[in-house]
Amino acid sequence: MRIRTKRTERRHGRRRGAASSAVALLALVGLAVPPAAQAAELDAITAATVVEPTGDIHLYDTLRLEGTWAVPDSAQPGDTFSLAFPTTPRLVGVSSTFPLRDPDGAVVGTCTVTASAITCTLSDYVLTHDNVRGTLFFQVKAEETTDVDTVTFTTGDGDPITVEIPGGGVGPQRPEPVPTDATKSGVQTTDGRIEWYIWVPGRLLSGERPTLTDTATPGLTLLPDTVAIGSVATDAWAGGLFDPADFHPLAAGSDFILTPGPASSAFTVELTAPAQADRLYRLSYRTELPADAHDGQVFANTVSGSSVTTTTATVTASVAGGDGAGDGRGGFSVAKRIVGDGARLVPVDTTFAVDYSYPTADGLVTGTLTLPADGTARQVAQIPAGAVVTLSEHTAEAVPGVVWGRPQFRGDGVTTTEGGARLTIGAGSVAAVELTNPTTLSPPSPSTPPTTAEPPSPSEPTPPAPPAGLAATGGDTGGLIGLTAGAVLALAAGAVLRRRAGTRRG
Repeated sequence: MRIRTKRTERRHGRRRGAASSAVALLALVGLAVPPAAQAAELDAITAATVVEPTGDIHLYDTLRLEGTWAVPDSAQPGDTFSLAFPTTPRLVGVSSTFPLRDPDGAVVGTCTVTASAITCTLSDYVLTHDNVRGTLFFQVKAEETTDVDTVTFTTGDGDPITVEIPGGGVGPQRPEPVPTDATKSGVQTTDGRIEWYIWVPGRLLSGERPTLTDTATPGLTLLPDTVAIGSVATDAWAGGLFDPADFHPLAAGSDFILTPGPASSAFTVELTAPAQADRLYRLSYRTELPADAHDGQVFANTVSGSSVTTTTATVTASVAGGDGAGDGRGGFSVAKRIVGDGARLVPVDTTFAVDYSYPTADGLVTGTLTLPADGTARQVAQIPAGAVVTLSEHTAEAVPGVVWGRPQFRGDGVTTTEGGARLTIGAGSVAAVELTNPTTLSPPSPSTPPTTAEPPSPSEPTPPAPPAGLAATGGDTGGLIGLTAGAVLALAAGAVLRRRAGTRRG
């Protein structure tokens, strides 16, 4: 019927109308209206596992963890899920920020790794998909030793996730032999950069002003303020685990001079005085990873010097990442088609009401579509994939001269039912439904035959009026009595006259 002028939709079991009325009432009386709902912290991370290294773990080693996550269908954009890192033993996250993308490249969310946790924020992808889930991986550094073979991570809502440590704990730092030639190494730091170390025996830094030239993979950017040089006595090496108090730093500008190279990843340092032969010299600095660095990318760094052997080291970047996916929602559209002899009589502004309903995890959703007679389709979207939609049409409005036939729903995947139809929603698609109303013309009403006037019946001649004083004949009883009395008088009078006449004759 045309009393509906727009699509309406209701979710059974939710009192949205009552809530809106309550808010309006509060506003009218001047009371504070509660703020809009804030983003929620979800319990989404379902598992976490150390996948690298697979053997013994030592102090300052980097551990790679992989995990899985899934959010409820009620999740909203801006909702978050997180995992806090253990504090005993202390594991420090390697900083990183990365998107969670689905197979088509759509951003499901964005994650950030800090020193203490990984936190992911959902995008509006959750508004158009159900069963949203995915994976993620990230790195942490072991900064405390322990003989416990498990560590406990904590989800955002406080639930523990226990993770086994390969090798049964975190052992002490691995000892290193005393360098006899120039050696170079690199490690990714918790802020996501690469820190490079070059050790050179003092006896190889002879001459008036010994130099070291360093060239890294293009794309890496030297951070000049991080360049530092110092030395430790060879007999205090202690497998590389020397006491920091035994390390003597050199002063930039006075003890050494830094000269940037032609590329941002190259530079030269020059010692202003010969090195001491009984000491080991360390050059350290950091480089920024390129913005497009990806997990597993290898970065090389080569050092050469006026009196040292050229040596190269590589670092494989450990960049955090992950992915996401979901079951896309779909929808359906309904368009009216009027056919038959009566179609031309249907006014163009006629509308037709079609009810629909489908189940969801939050309850049954119902609504009404108002279809124009011109065939313009009306659509319902954001329906969970796999939901079964039931359709039924209201009785069409009466149109003079038109007889409505039984409405017929048609379309791919549409099944007719008693009183309507049903269809199953597909992911990422809109099912087109055509609703046909057959019509015929109303038969003419039976006509009333013309009335023929009956000819008047021949009238009986009117008898002459009786003499005055005599009652007229007729059906009246009073008249009959009068007539009898008159006849008796007449007979009596006649008899008298006859007797008189006889007397005269005798």
